[in-house]
Amino acid sequence: MSEHKKRLSKQFGHPPTQAELFLATHRRKDNFGFVDRRSKDTYANFQTRQHEASSQSLAVGHSEDRDAGQPSHLAIDDRSLWLEVAGTKKKGRVYGMGSEAHIILGSYYVPTPQPPPQSSSSVSLSDQIEKAIRATIEPFNQRISAIEDRLHHRSSSSSP
Repeated sequence: MSEHKKRLSKQFGHPPTQAELFLATHRRKDNFGFVDRRSKDTYANFQTRQHEASSQSLAVGHSEDRDAGQPSHLAIDDRSLWLEVAGTKKKGRVYGMGSEAHIILGSYYVPTPQPPPQSSSSVSLSDQIEKAIRATIEPFNQRISAIEDRLHHRSSSSSP
């Protein structure tokens, strides 16, 4: 855990969010403005994206409330939103995360799985998965067929 995060945890009484940590490390000491344009833009984009995500979460929650008769809220993953706004790891770093970027699995960002969009069709999940797999594999099958055809053509033309 970084020193900034430890200090802010003690100050707030809870671990700081990514936004709180960013504000503490990218604002001027007098708290009037950000240290540079990139930090200002990144934070503004993060706030916009966070607002959009919470609005979507509430909309989905309200429709599920009516359907199931009980509250349902999707968790908003600030770290995923931050990575979406700030960009994925570059040379082992994520802008605005400092040493906290090591928490991200592997050398690339793996997004948090999102629930599939609700569709009115009666296509089952296994059918959707199968369709996606087939669409992904098809270009490879076409390339393999083309290579096999060329090899077959070469072997048949080189025969006496």
